[in-house]
Amino acid sequence: MSSSEGGSDRVSIPQAESLLARAAALDAQERAGGVSVPELRRAALEAGIGAAAFDAAYREAHVTAAAATVTPPWIVRITMIGVPNRVVAWGFYAFFLLLLFGAGAAAVATRFGWSPPLPIETSLSLFVAGFSVFALWSTAKAIRWTEQNGWDQLP
Repeated sequence: MSSSEGGSDRVSIPQAESLLARAAALDAQERAGGVSVPELRRAALEAGIGAAAFDAAYREAHVTAAAATVTPPWIVRITMIGVPNRVVAWGFYAFFLLLLFGAGAAAVATRFGWSPPLPIETSLSLFVAGFSVFALWSTAKAIRWTEQNGWDQLP
């Protein structure tokens, strides 16, 4: 373009978008504090952007920003360490469920004097059962959270 003031020069829509985006980026560097929403709305209206389009873009930006800032709770982060996808998570859930039933069966068998296949102390069986209950709870909570918020939100 030959001049920055009015004139008869015409640019395509993609060029106009990139030009305005670059100008806004340079202006933001100068301001460092940001731009207020009313100033941004006024600039959009002056640029020929409709108020409804600006409002829709503003809402989309807020939804995208809110979704991007979701941080998983600590129990989800710890539970899902090394878990790549949903199938593996449900596999761990099934494993802990079987472990709970096995530990419970061993504790009951020992209590009644029966000999379980693997000799194990009752207190150890109860500890394994308690751990399995906690693991089932945390795995279910982590799976539920990731299903609601997306697997891409995990660190």
